[in-house]
Amino acid sequence: MIKLTFVITFVIIWFLFSGFYIVPKNDFESWLYSSILYMIGMLWVIPFLLNKSMTMPNASPELTPEAKYKWQRLFLFFIGIIISLSATIF
Repeated sequence: MIKLTFVITFVIIWFLFSGFYIVPKNDFESWLYSSILYMIGMLWVIPFLLNKSMTMPNASPELTPEAKYKWQRLFLFFIGIIISLSATIF
């Protein structure tokens, strides 16, 4: 529970820091669109970091942290990182 709290706090602080200082967002629409994209990316990043089950879009089995799902989890993790970073940069 403490690890989850730490990760979520870091994710929120990083989003706000990047939105205010790295690439300043001026209007409400840019904050709204970037937060939606950021949350979509974090849906795969946070479970990977916490070693929890990940959901895959349009697929029935959840990707549990077993060895047979290692590459699928890693692929979704990198997709989530790319989506989240693009949401904070643009």
